[in-house]
Amino acid sequence: MAKSLKSFRFRSDENLVGDATNIFDQLGISLDAAVSMFLRQTVLKKGLPLQLTIAQEENPPIKQTSPSIKEKEVEIKPTREMQSAEDELYEKQSGDIERLDALCADFEQKIATLNVDADFVVDSVSFAVNSENADEKAQARKEVIEARANFGERILSVSSVISDSVTQFQGETRPLAEHLLKKFLSRLNALSSNIAERLTDLEQKLAPKESTEEKIEIAKEKVEEKVEEKVEEKVEIDEESKRIDEEEAEEKRREAELEIAERTEQKLGQIKAECEEKLNALSAQFGVDDSEKKELFEKISAEFDKANANFVAQLSELRNASNEDFEAKTAQIEESTKSLAQKIEQTLENAQTTFEEKTRAEEERAKKIAEDEEKKKAELAAYIAEDTREKTRRRRGKEKGRTRRVYRGGQPQTRGRGGDGST
Repeated sequence: MAKSLKSFRFRSDENLVGDATNIFDQLGISLDAAVSMFLRQTVLKKGLPLQLTIAQEENPPIKQTSPSIKEKEVEIKPTREMQSAEDELYEKQSGDIERLDALCADFEQKIATLNVDADFVVDSVSFAVNSENADEKAQARKEVIEARANFGERILSVSSVISDSVTQFQGETRPLAEHLLKKFLSRLNALSSNIAERLTDLEQKLAPKESTEEKIEIAKEKVEEKVEEKVEEKVEIDEESKRIDEEEAEEKRREAELEIAERTEQKLGQIKAECEEKLNALSAQFGVDDSEKKELFEKISAEFDKANANFVAQLSELRNASNEDFEAKTAQIEESTKSLAQKIEQTLENAQTTFEEKTRAEEERAKKIAEDEEKKKAELAAYIAEDTREKTRRRRGKEKGRTRRVYRGGQPQTRGRGGDGST
């Protein structure tokens, strides 16, 4: 059920009211809610919920009351809308505000208890500071050490509770809860430092006084500790230098590996380009047909595939090799590249020799065919000549048997075989 509200007025400086209202807006609460919280805290604490003090300053500023400062009369009178808003606010946040008030009161009590307990511990063992009884001092020192550990645990527990309490509040109450609990944490940290300082000082005062020999021994131990610290520092510096050197060496090695890989890939590409150029030149020079060119290209491609697989394996071995074997593995990769170039060169030379021998054989075969043709032509010509001569001889032999005219004394004479003109 909504609580009944009563309106009232109060007079205050107009600028002060404006500044306060801006702050309340940032905290997510209204001026009315802030005044209500102030009144509730007054009731809970049975007095003003704040300390009225004057800050001690070396040169405090002198404030002069100016007649121009206006006082503003603020009337807190619930209108119908304000009444509805306040009803809704109390419905939603009255439980959160009451729980926040209870938490603040509880934390205030816990901090006060810690402070009282610390004063009690200090007062209870302070008598032993000037005591000549070593056992009393030892017992008091033991109690101080135990109290310091106990206070540390208690302060840590309270700090955790304060930090976890913020999550209990949501909506418009959350900013106010964060603001208040943050102040409690700050006070708790200051109290923790104060208690630790007081107990540590008390523990040192209760510590047994060392004799001259003990002081010398302690001084020696401190010197030895400093020497050990210097040695450890030197070792750390050496280790750091070694680590930096190793990282630089590792970086240089990675750069070398990349350089070797790029150089080898470029070399393989160069060998392949030169191989294709020579192969095309051989094809153009000797008129290699497509089948022979394809066979030779497949043979060279197989060499390249084998070389690439070998290069990948060698590069993997190079990455896993020790620094001592790095140079040897690098030389092995370079040697493999040179070997591939030599194999490709030898393959091309063999192919060129094969093409040259094949060309010479074809030329000799063509020459022999030409010679056979010439021989046949010569034989045919000789046969024709001989046949012509034979025909000529036969024709002439026939002509000898015919009658011939012989001119004697201007008259033709007929001479036969008998010499008398008879045939």
